[in-house]
Amino acid sequence: MAAKFVVKIASDGRFFFNLVTEEGRKLLGSDYYATKPNVFEGITSIRMNATDASRYRKRVSTDGKAYFTFRAPNQETVFESDMYDNEDLRDQAMSKMLHSGADAPIIEATAPKKSKAEVTKTLEARKLNKRTMRVMPGDAAVTIRFGAVLHSLKEDDRRLMFEYLGDIYEADLIRAKGALRMIE
Repeated sequence: MAAKFVVKIASDGRFFFNLVTEEGRKLLGSDYYATKPNVFEGITSIRMNATDASRYRKRVSTDGKAYFTFRAPNQETVFESDMYDNEDLRDQAMSKMLHSGADAPIIEATAPKKSKAEVTKTLEARKLNKRTMRVMPGDAAVTIRFGAVLHSLKEDDRRLMFEYLGDIYEADLIRAKGALRMIE
């Protein structure tokens, strides 16, 4: 096996993948995807086009590092490789992707096991309607992970209102005892 796609979950819950060699060197890294099926669509697109040499462009950065880009059928740059110290290393990585990217297996990286303390450091919140600022009907509670970046924090009596990944949420401070520790 010359290369493999490794699907991972970012700390904010979004998905991404890397194409890595058997030594663990990253050949290509993706952007973030909202859902896992979108990640597999991105991998499928690369697999379908990986053997087409016209999809690759050799580049050199302003600081002299070599890299390559991978283009979609419409010639839009989809991915950039890692930076390499010289053009030979870049060419080897590009060749590896060209020859093994089409049939590289997909591996889903397992999330590291969480200790009991880490599991309790979450914030249960409900999504709010942006116009009325009331809880959206039918939406189940969402768990916001410890360490998430929250924006526009407002504390009001026993409610904490905040923005997370572009959506507005509300948490009950009486029930979410760890919330204040989370945002300090």
